[in-house]
Amino acid sequence: MIGFPIFVGVKHFNLRVISVSLYLCISVVPPWLLILLKSHYSDHQINTYPHNRAGLKTFIKVDRNPQSMKADLSWIYSLKTIAVVGASRDERKPSHYVPKYLEDRGYTIIPVNPSASEILGEKSYKSLKDIPFPVDIVLMFRPSQEIGDFLPDIIKSSPKVLWMQLGIVNHEVKAEAEKHDIYVVMDRCMMVEHKKIFGG
Repeated sequence: MIGFPIFVGVKHFNLRVISVSLYLCISVVPPWLLILLKSHYSDHQINTYPHNRAGLKTFIKVDRNPQSMKADLSWIYSLKTIAVVGASRDERKPSHYVPKYLEDRGYTIIPVNPSASEILGEKSYKSLKDIPFPVDIVLMFRPSQEIGDFLPDIIKSSPKVLWMQLGIVNHEVKAEAEKHDIYVVMDRCMMVEHKKIFGG
């Protein structure tokens, strides 16, 4: 606290001096307090802004909720019904063993593949629009350039999440889906992320 102790015991304060003193008390932040604040909040929660007058830096906690959602995908796994577009009968392919992994952990898998009648013991639908009940997640196993072909059916299905499997990226589809309040994950494996969060 700079200035305040100097005036303790003085009977008659000069208002101008007092105002300058109080300004210094408020504006000059002790270095130990900055260190404490910085150690309390992680780097991704903190932005530094220069103090215009004193030339100092103050640490301010910033709301980064959208980024936090991207980093923490655990909430997605509370959703239980997954339509798998491009599901395969070939046990060697990720489009088979990823949905199988999820099914073994209690998720309801709805295969979407026009060339198969049944996958993983479940009825396979020709398209998303043929599924007669709501789905929580649409999990895509199709090439990036083909994802746009499925966009109208994805929007009509109105899932909470559109998940494009590892290696699949389509920014145009992402932008359009988000306009319809669909949360989008790209270029990640739903099995790998589940293991990271909950263990193998």
